[in-house]
Amino acid sequence: MPSSLDWEETISMYKQACDEEIAEELNEDNIPDHDIETRSAAHHSSIDIENLRVIDLKAELKARGQHVTGLKSDLKKRLAKIIQQEKVRILECS
Repeated sequence: MPSSLDWEETISMYKQACDEEIAEELNEDNIPDHDIETRSAAHHSSIDIENLRVIDLKAELKARGQHVTGLKSDLKKRLAKIIQQEKVRILECS
């Protein structure tokens, strides 16, 4: 059983990791649209939406001509919907 000192150290490390993650997301959310990297859209089969950073979600949406504003969860939903539409179009063309 961990001692109270061990627990305090674990809690402190967890809090620091959470604070760093939150700070990273806040910094990415404040990037102006015109500073988002312009690139071609990645193929839908190569995108793992759950592991993309905000800046990457915005870049993928921008490459597809979509709005790039909103919370990370909104960006994920928007990109998932677009990717699903791409998959359907490919199936219809086959």
